[in-house]
Amino acid sequence: MKLRVLLAAAAVTLGLIAAPAVTQHVTAKPVADTPFANTLIWPGRKSLTSYVDGNVTLSDGVYRNANDKDSFIWPFAGSDYNEATKTGSVNFKGKVDWNHVGHGFHLTISNPTFKLTNGKAQLVADVTLAVNGGETTQGRDAYWDLELASTWDKDGELGWYGTPKVTEAGAKVFQKWYGVGDAWDAAAGRYTKK
Repeated sequence: MKLRVLLAAAAVTLGLIAAPAVTQHVTAKPVADTPFANTLIWPGRKSLTSYVDGNVTLSDGVYRNANDKDSFIWPFAGSDYNEATKTGSVNFKGKVDWNHVGHGFHLTISNPTFKLTNGKAQLVADVTLAVNGGETTQGRDAYWDLELASTWDKDGELGWYGTPKVTEAGAKVFQKWYGVGDAWDAAAGRYTKK
């Protein structure tokens, strides 16, 4: 029996057979993704930053995360969050501009908002996408549903950590580049309620 267990473990380690899927509830967040009070840490999509060879311009208050150069810290801009109903928005400011002439498009995302309604979280932002030789799409909408891994609302603080996934509205503004359900990098936020 012990030999059978050891052989199975070795096979899994060597990749000969698939290991059983293990799911677990995420309760802790990586230190680099734990934001300061009244900030949002969100890189958008790191693969996009890599794709444009790091040609990213930051303005209007957003800055690079010292713990992760491809992640951005968006400062607080205001909130209408209602503690009694657990609904409302937390707004952040800043503009991130991904642009490289040879890569066929120019994307900007600015002023993201964490929106919570009836337990459903979304990221709203101003987005403009210009495609070389094609159309330009732009607007402000809930372009990502936020699949929350953890959230808290206690002791005068609202916080969250989750994966943004492109909505139907997002797929339209991103044209062919990102489709419904495409995951972007995790977003983490903290808001100290007044």
